[in-house]
Amino acid sequence: MNKTMKAAAIHQFGGIDRFEIIDVAIPEIDDNEILIRLDFAGLGSWDVFEREGGYAQMLGLVANFPYILGSEGAGTVARIGAAVKGFKEGDAVYASGFLNPKGGFYAQYAAVSADLVNHRPEHLSRRRLRAIRCLTTMPIPMPTLCVVWQAFLKADLFIPSSRRFIH
Repeated sequence: MNKTMKAAAIHQFGGIDRFEIIDVAIPEIDDNEILIRLDFAGLGSWDVFEREGGYAQMLGLVANFPYILGSEGAGTVARIGAAVKGFKEGDAVYASGFLNPKGGFYAQYAAVSADLVNHRPEHLSRRRLRAIRCLTTMPIPMPTLCVVWQAFLKADLFIPSSRRFIH
């Protein structure tokens, strides 16, 4: 594996014109983390707020530039930490990682805490998987939605183009 990767990063907060494609070191993983070789990165309205410095200001955070955004993505396990169970190299996965200090998903690789990584259901294609948003990473109480989403996938209740109302 190379030691560097390409990433879409910003060097200061602002508009979309702040993005640059740069070479950065592939993140090292801790014992409880998984390194994912990314195929897809999600894009949400919260990414715009983050890029403009909204979360840094709201939460009193100091950004380390260059800053790699992206709160969710999907790909393949490239490496696992020593304490990680239930995953192996080559597993197809999707993950979340809101305000990840090691960098977001707008890159070729992301280091993510194993508790934020899920296996891709076998019946769900990579194409369909890229549409999944696991909202547990949002700074508002949304974990129930992700639990329900997981239940739908595990119970095989996910039917493309169908609608479900969850109350």
